[in-house]
Amino acid sequence: MTGMFCIHGIREASASKQGAEKIEPVSSRVSKDPLLSMDEIAKSRIRKRGKNSEKRMKERMAYAARRRERGFTSIELVIVIVVLSLLSASIIIKNPFTIKDYSSIAADQLIADIQYVQMRAMGMRISQTIQLRVDGGDYGIYTVAGARKTLPGNVKVTGTSGFAGPITFNSIGEPNYYGTIDLSGGKTAGGQTIRVYASTGKTVIE
Repeated sequence: MTGMFCIHGIREASASKQGAEKIEPVSSRVSKDPLLSMDEIAKSRIRKRGKNSEKRMKERMAYAARRRERGFTSIELVIVIVVLSLLSASIIIKNPFTIKDYSSIAADQLIADIQYVQMRAMGMRISQTIQLRVDGGDYGIYTVAGARKTLPGNVKVTGTSGFAGPITFNSIGEPNYYGTIDLSGGKTAGGQTIRVYASTGKTVIE
């Protein structure tokens, strides 16, 4: 009986020895080729990082898709409606442009066109004319292909002083008439008054 136990023990020891020879420890593999092992470890880490970043990207795309499908919440819609209502009410209640503002814009436009006619007469060495229609919202530069222009904001030429007809500039830029032009009742009525000076043809807002 004792002999049988001894034989059995010898066999187990032999088998364990053979198994130990077949299974090579990781440390021994690393020691054999450390460069290859480090390269494999690095590649494994890169693969893991790539998988993690791809997973995060998919999660972000899924979240964005859910946001698009969800749309606006009722609170967001209410806030937008309230803001738009307030803006509309402020525009309707108070118009930022007054008669004086429109008259200023119209005066600047009219002065620019008068100066344009004067410069054109001097450049072409031939008389050029601009004609105003009193109580009308338009005036025409008839010597420029019959073109007509309209003053902005329904502003009208309500009166003139010193002009017996159209303003004509000669070849050296001198006007045939000089005086004042009233827009929207003139300066005293909240409008604008333009003055054209003699000889030089200088045009300014009074």
